[in-house]
Amino acid sequence: MPLLIVCKKTPLFHPPLFTFFIIFDFEHILYKHARNKRASQLQRKGDFMASADLKKLHGGAASHTRNHIYRHDGKDVEYKNEHIDKSKTHLNTEMRFPEHEGIVLSDDEDRFLRARVSEIDKKEPPIRVRKDRVTFVAFEAPVPDGTDTKEKEEAFFKIFYEEVARMCGGPQNVGVLKIHRDEIHPYIDPVTLDEKMSRVHAHCIGIPYVRGKGINCKMFMSKGNLRSLQNALDTRCREELGVSYLSRDEHAVLRGRRVEDIKIASAKASRDLAEKIITQESRLAELDASIEIARNDAQKYREEAQQAKQERDDAEKAIQRAQQELITVQMKLEEIHRLLSEAENMSFDDRVSLLRFRDRMLALQKRYPEHWEAMRRSEEKRKSRKHEKNRQRDK
Repeated sequence: MPLLIVCKKTPLFHPPLFTFFIIFDFEHILYKHARNKRASQLQRKGDFMASADLKKLHGGAASHTRNHIYRHDGKDVEYKNEHIDKSKTHLNTEMRFPEHEGIVLSDDEDRFLRARVSEIDKKEPPIRVRKDRVTFVAFEAPVPDGTDTKEKEEAFFKIFYEEVARMCGGPQNVGVLKIHRDEIHPYIDPVTLDEKMSRVHAHCIGIPYVRGKGINCKMFMSKGNLRSLQNALDTRCREELGVSYLSRDEHAVLRGRRVEDIKIASAKASRDLAEKIITQESRLAELDASIEIARNDAQKYREEAQQAKQERDDAEKAIQRAQQELITVQMKLEEIHRLLSEAENMSFDDRVSLLRFRDRMLALQKRYPEHWEAMRRSEEKRKSRKHEKNRQRDK
């Protein structure tokens, strides 16, 4: 039902300048609004995730991509892609339609597709040919979650190949599908930072053909066309394989992202994680250095404690020797006092020698007053106990 809207544009301080009419297709507006609303709901729920990837091939990109797909026709080259394992390249397989019977090498496919582009341009010539015109696109898709056997993988890639051919206008507009099993590698999930394993994936080059328009990459890569491919893959995977291709992704940051974008995000996450690891390793190195310093200090303190213990033992031995010397001195002093009491009968020289010896003993007594006093008390106690024992014995 058409809707007629009359809009009158009136300036604030001027009389009406003009009136114009805009006619809207009301039913089209409602349909578009409902479709966008449903798409946004699905996006919020996470029903879309990076799945089949499609990209334009500008200029030499087609040759580069074809060399990657065909693994340089088996030549022994050094791959820039570090994830390619040459020892597993023989596990790669392919799928082809009868139209591709003569395709063996990458150059054969290039000639086949360029000839097909010329045929399409003759039948449906472009309005104008731009210098940056895109005549080839590259498809890539990993197997969905749940295809845990090689048979299921082959069944999915058959579905994918058929849908790519349908999207491009027929098998004659696509190249050979190459299945890569030599690129499975661990990667870092950009959201959880968990290590995961990539899946088997396939590549195919096609012509962006639009029925009635010829080769038109802009229309070919419209959102509606891409959504149609994704939905067709999901429907057939559910019906024929019992798995969902557009599986729900709980990480909103990855929704709607291309495979290349996810690889870039994963690489960035890997770099960030590597930087964190380097930082942690640096921190651990600092802690190790601090621990080593503390260990050296502890060893030094142990050595000092051992030295102090040795000095203490030496001091105790010196004290014991001094005590023995003091006991000897005390005994000699007692002997001197006894001799002095009998000095009347001594000669003058003997008395002088005895007095000198007494002075030396007194000097020793002054030098060790505490030990001398302790030994004196100890000696008095000893004599007292001895006297007590003798008295008890006499009784």
